[in-house]
Amino acid sequence: MRIKDVLTHGNLFTITVLFIAFLSAAPLKATEPRRIDPVIVKGDRLENLAGVLPERISVYSFRSGRWEAIPFQIDERMEVQAYNTWTTRRTILTYAMDSGPKAASDPDPSFDLNDELTFMASGAGDRSGGFPPGASTCEEIELKEPDSDARSYVYACQGSQAVKSDLAYVTVNGPNEIEGSGYVVSFPDGNPVNFNGFQIRDESGLLPDPIDRFKMGVKVSLLWGVAGYPLSDADFTHYLRGTRAGPIRVIREFESVLETFAGAQIRTYNHVYFYPSHIEYEMDFRGAANWGKSINRSDLVLALDLDENGRGMRFYSQNNSRGELVDGRTNPSELYMDYGPTEWAAVAGEAGNIVVHLGLDSRTDLYKDLYYADNDDKGDPPEEDPGMVGKFGYIVRNMQKAGFDQFPVRFAVYGEAGQFSEQSVRPLVQMYDSPLEVSVNRHEFPAVRPSAAAVPDDRKERPQSTFAEQRSSFEFTRFLSPGFIMDPNLLGTGPGVSYVDVDFLKTGSSMGFFGAFTDRGYQEYDFWMSELRFIEGVDAFKIDGYYNSFPASPFYGIGNDTSMNHKTYYWIIQEGAAFTFVNYFGRIYGADIQVGYRRVYIEPGIEPMGEDVPSFEEKFGQDDEIEGFRWGPPVYGRKGGYHNGVEVSLYRDMRSARYLPKFGNYQEFTVEAVTSAMGSDYDYARATLDLRGYWHPDFLNPMPLLDDVVGDRRTFGRKFFGPNMDRTLAGRILLTRLIADEIFYEGEKILDVPFYELTYMGDDENNRGYSSRRFRDNDMAMVSLEYRWRFWRFQDAALFWDCGMVMNDMFMADNWENELHHGYGASWRIHVPPQIIVTLELGFSDENSGLMYQANVAF
Repeated sequence: MRIKDVLTHGNLFTITVLFIAFLSAAPLKATEPRRIDPVIVKGDRLENLAGVLPERISVYSFRSGRWEAIPFQIDERMEVQAYNTWTTRRTILTYAMDSGPKAASDPDPSFDLNDELTFMASGAGDRSGGFPPGASTCEEIELKEPDSDARSYVYACQGSQAVKSDLAYVTVNGPNEIEGSGYVVSFPDGNPVNFNGFQIRDESGLLPDPIDRFKMGVKVSLLWGVAGYPLSDADFTHYLRGTRAGPIRVIREFESVLETFAGAQIRTYNHVYFYPSHIEYEMDFRGAANWGKSINRSDLVLALDLDENGRGMRFYSQNNSRGELVDGRTNPSELYMDYGPTEWAAVAGEAGNIVVHLGLDSRTDLYKDLYYADNDDKGDPPEEDPGMVGKFGYIVRNMQKAGFDQFPVRFAVYGEAGQFSEQSVRPLVQMYDSPLEVSVNRHEFPAVRPSAAAVPDDRKERPQSTFAEQRSSFEFTRFLSPGFIMDPNLLGTGPGVSYVDVDFLKTGSSMGFFGAFTDRGYQEYDFWMSELRFIEGVDAFKIDGYYNSFPASPFYGIGNDTSMNHKTYYWIIQEGAAFTFVNYFGRIYGADIQVGYRRVYIEPGIEPMGEDVPSFEEKFGQDDEIEGFRWGPPVYGRKGGYHNGVEVSLYRDMRSARYLPKFGNYQEFTVEAVTSAMGSDYDYARATLDLRGYWHPDFLNPMPLLDDVVGDRRTFGRKFFGPNMDRTLAGRILLTRLIADEIFYEGEKILDVPFYELTYMGDDENNRGYSSRRFRDNDMAMVSLEYRWRFWRFQDAALFWDCGMVMNDMFMADNWENELHHGYGASWRIHVPPQIIVTLELGFSDENSGLMYQANVAF
């Protein structure tokens, strides 16, 4: 209908509608746009641009009656195969990277459904009733402020030749530095994630850098808090897949591998986006261990750690508008800040205003609790400066509530110069909490993925202050290890459990318990407390009490040439207690003095299951030695008795660590005296010399010909080759001498020492290729060598070789001609910081093989 026809019919309503339509076709002024919001539009929403080559696409705004090309970028995406675990692969959607190990072009060079068009909301303008010159087709993209009628517009068009803006908001200055219009961020070599420099730009240039490092960590607690361990930056390995650079944002795609305590890997593919004024991390996480919502818990920490340039800044958060001074000291007012959920946290000072914001997935029911620590006395590796000066960010508690699937987490960092106020944080917070509403073809969607709605804090108890957590001597000190004894031939089958707390009741003392029993009468119970310090003049002392009962302990006879068939079984029952006093001299020297009570009972042994071999109380031997109801020659010490005495150890410790050192040496000389003066039934002494050395040679760390061959992913080959293997050579010499009066027994001259107290070789402490206490005699000499390497985080592996002999008298030259016994095998050691180790070893020899378990290491 023409306007003339409308007037002829006098249709006033139609005239009114047409007038409004005319006004709507005229340019509409937009309100002041947001400054830092990016707008990301996926290809499936821009139907008119589908199949168009990116070089034919332009983006315009219409301002003051003129068309203006604005900066934009098109990020092509494609599906590729990537590792899921070290044995399986999965399909992921990745960006077409410009550079990096996985740089590749999109097989579809046109703008397709999964590609992304990105521009800044600040570039939007007015609405226009037409197209830019030279454009054949355009998509009108409308931006609307939430809870407002303010709108602005951008036009994405195709034409025969694209018009590009010369502006670039973000640039890549090198492999370790990216520059935005408001900041410069730097990274350590080989790490695309944990930036160690963040400088804000103002009118005069770059402000001081207050950042030591962006840090990620996981605190794991198991079995209702009985056991726990921390995972830090050292447990995350980030592999850069590639970088895509454009004028609006720089995208880094990286593969993150988190190695948990059990060696299981959590592998995710993540991105960090560098926008003009802020950095946005989009990462997937899940609980480090997930055995049910009650059995375990995992807390995720994402925080910025400040260095000395941060000292003197002030800390602010949504619930702390007054601000707290960052000075490395725990001020009383800081202890009572609100540590519950918070929307933002910030520090401000001469280095500018640095704001962090956390976004969680709407499918999770997790709290965004504030994390803040300001403590010079607490280290936080890989800290460059001592202490922890102003570490702030978020702790996401109880990740296991999200279930077994990975869930996305967005961590954003924003920098701004000028005086701090709560308005300073508004640009970052509103971008995620109230994102712009975008419409294309009348389909609305948010400009960025919004944050999940806040979870109501219905916790009955207020979360523990992160200050209190950081001030603890040990963050995780307890470890509970269930066990199971399965020895159908001798000991039987039954359960066992061990518990260790290396910071008992927050006193710095250690406490432990071990208990086990089987259906054949085997029992072992041990309780100890060490590092006790309430006796004046003694640096530390230990209390130990035990009871054990071995119903089928074999005795093969005396000497190196005794056959395994040449044996008897006896039941040994022991009870005892000991007090050990420790003094240190000059840090590397020490002396331990132990006073002990021990009583031994010997009973008839239980014969092996499934074998027709009788067990006798006193004798051992082979079939042709049977004499009536007797079995070979008798043994000395059949009645057991008391073995009370004193043990003195002098040592020099130059090792890099007490357990599993990488380098150093250790020497110890021990004399144990069992004497009738203390109520013992025997008088004898045993002297032991223990020499250990550890080497971390350069020719093994690294080995370029092998370490550079395997790929840069943690596949199975990375358990043996690659960086940070910590390859160590360890050696040990062990000499033992038994001293006692000689007596005549059954016509032979022997030492006045019961058979079960003779020096033995063969167990998890010396020759590991042989069964327990396989060889016995007065003296022993043994050598052990190990090749050790880091297998997984919290786990080490080793190949070992043991060689030794027992002898009647080591000072008689002929005895050194005895047969040597060789044992060899492999070890797998699980260690929970700081002092808990569980070892599984598979040993071999010319006689047998076996799997050994111990809560320690051989040396």
